Amino acid sequence: MTTDHLGSPRVVTDERGSVSSRRDFTAFGEESFTAQRTQGLGYQPTEVRKDYTGYEKDEESGLEFAQARHYNPTHGRFTSVDPLTASATIRNPQTFNRYSYGLNSPYKFTDPLGLLSQYTTGACGGDCPNSDGSSGGWTSDYYSGQLNGPQENMVDDFVSRFGLAALFATFPLLHFDNSKLLRLRIQDNKNLLNEKTRAAMQKEIASIYKDINVIVDFTTEAADYDLVVAPNNTGYTKSKDAFGVTLPDSKGLPTNFGYVFVNDVMRLAQTPGKESTLPAGDFNKDVDKNLGIALGRAASHEVAHYLLNMSGHTSKGIMSATFYGFDWFGSGESRGKWFFKGSQKKTIRALLPDAITIND
Repeated sequence: MTTDHLGSPRVVTDERGSVSSRRDFTAFGEESFTAQRTQGLGYQPTEVRKDYTGYEKDEESGLEFAQARHYNPTHGRFTSVDPLTASATIRNPQTFNRYSYGLNSPYKFTDPLGLLSQYTTGACGGDCPNSDGSSGGWTSDYYSGQLNGPQENMVDDFVSRFGLAALFATFPLLHFDNSKLLRLRIQDNKNLLNEKTRAAMQKEIASIYKDINVIVDFTTEAADYDLVVAPNNTGYTKSKDAFGVTLPDSKGLPTNFGYVFVNDVMRLAQTPGKESTLPAGDFNKDVDKNLGIALGRAASHEVAHYLLNMSGHTSKGIMSATFYGFDWFGSGESRGKWFFKGSQKKTIRALLPDAITIND
């Protein structure tokens, strides 16, 4: 079977290479029938169910099965609204039409899951943007650590709800592209975190390590690092500003066991620092979420102590020990302070195993 750049089957051949059937499609997927398209040229019914852009056609209704919903090629529209709210973005007003197909540019875009338009390789020299304005197909870019915007939100939300195994089982074409895997077990034995705070904490950890193309698997089983959530640093360290600690071994080197301190992280987030650009009082506008973000940053720092085999700190980046106020929960420039240096990225990626690879 020979397909075009959209994935639509155009020519079906037999075992001898002879053409058994041909099909042509209009822009939005209706099959073309004209006087020039004769049976002598191979334009005849076929038993192949694969249809426009690889969808499967329901012969009874004439609709195309697009995984998350159905598509009507006669109207050039889906039959129900896009269930992925994150696919709408102000950067592309076309995305606010929740029934439209392929951003109304069907020669450039496809929508294999009925959730999100993505550019078709070769359709415009690899320069077409996706729904969120980024270039490249989301399925491979996510695992290269390059994805931003609604596509990232979609995959992250799916993994947080159902886990990595379910992601692979549901979307078998997804694959890791040289990603590394970090297994992290978070223990909250004293129930200090509510559901919203824990979710924000895990999301922030995943975001920080995704910057170096490391996928974090939050597990309740054996892990690369065990992190305990404790009320405060009293009895764990002599430093009153310690937001966490990774326990040392007999030689003073970091082990894979550590703590983050809820009350101390909250205090630091509410304390303005020299470089704080916004008042720390903003923390109280959404304490549960902001505390989770701050704990996620503290946890990422402690895990990095072990991964880097580093007892001390650096002047800048994630291994700094001087974060105050908005640094702990802010976005943009504040989030940008929690970065890994190139040498640190190389060290961590060399230590961790490759993530599971599914069909390319």
